[in-house]
Amino acid sequence: MIKMERGQFYLLIWMLVTGTGSFFGVDMQVLSTFSMALGIGLFAHHKHMDKQDAQRSREEYELKKKVEKLSLLFALMLLTACTTTNIQTYGVVDPSDKTITVPAGSKGLKGEIKQALTDAGWTLAVYGRGPSVIEDRENRLEQFDTYNTRYKLALVTRVYDYCFDFTPAVEYDISLIDNYTGTEVMTMEGTGCEDAVAQEFIKALNGGTS
Repeated sequence: MIKMERGQFYLLIWMLVTGTGSFFGVDMQVLSTFSMALGIGLFAHHKHMDKQDAQRSREEYELKKKVEKLSLLFALMLLTACTTTNIQTYGVVDPSDKTITVPAGSKGLKGEIKQALTDAGWTLAVYGRGPSVIEDRENRLEQFDTYNTRYKLALVTRVYDYCFDFTPAVEYDISLIDNYTGTEVMTMEGTGCEDAVAQEFIKALNGGTS
């Protein structure tokens, strides 16, 4: 099927009408007047349809923008809805001694936090070994390894859903311990996307600043 633009279609109609009138011997003055009136009418209708097309395009564009804004708002609502954070601070992190002992492994939130700590300039050491045990017939001596870092990280995490960008949404409980004093410096628990939780943890280490 041949596809024609509206203007081409109107021109074809005008040519067919005027040509038919001429073929059947219609008076030239009448034919000329009718041909002119038909041309003006078709041109006016063409402009009217162009205006309607432009209006329809504007409405479709505005509707598309509204849908995009609503989609973004919905995504932000999902992200906000699955994020809760409760931070308790019991001391101040010493910025001059950014050394920390962390669990082994890189899976999930643990890996995200370790990467965020490295990016923030922390030196990481790994723990996970049990005590060294010396036994004889009467005694059992457990010699625990000492920590050579100022701080120690302990965390419990569980994936319970997925965020809007398909990254894991986790429930977590994090504790930062001062190895010199044996006291908790900070705790942080809640729910959220793994990468967002890691950045929130670094922010809390810096005293609430990024």
